Amino acid sequence: MSPAQYYRFCRMLDGTQTPPNWPSGFALRPFIPETNAESVHRLLEEGYATGGGSVPDLQTWWSSLSSDDEYDPKLVFTVFGPGGELAGVAVCWTTAYVKDLVVAGRHRQIGLATSLLQHTFSTFHDRGASTVELKVEADNLGAISLYRRVGMAVAGGSSL
Repeated sequence: MSPAQYYRFCRMLDGTQTPPNWPSGFALRPFIPETNAESVHRLLEEGYATGGGSVPDLQTWWSSLSSDDEYDPKLVFTVFGPGGELAGVAVCWTTAYVKDLVVAGRHRQIGLATSLLQHTFSTFHDRGASTVELKVEADNLGAISLYRRVGMAVAGGSSL
């Protein structure tokens, strides 16, 4: 199997940022590691089960994430659904980088990923960042389409 090919996407944060429009019944809540780390890990496993990324076992993932110099629990954005279940997450680094973005399968196509990205852009804009970046596997066409819709473009002059 050949290694995955990636695109690096970037979005400039100049001007006013579009605020998120959370679907009815969904709410952004603070990430509390003691309470939410396991459910975030499960959601990442679910999201990456069919491709688009990967996540190690819970212990390895949490140890690596929580000890990373770019980790800040305030930059793990968790969205909960009407029943109180974790519906989506964006895990970001302090360097204005989106490490992971996953929405639970049953909550896709209702705007959660768009709202998570808009919240991410606003947060980093407020922190003084000029851009937000991420990488995406080249065959993840749904994600690439989402990133284009929210104003991201392939970085470094490359094109798709």
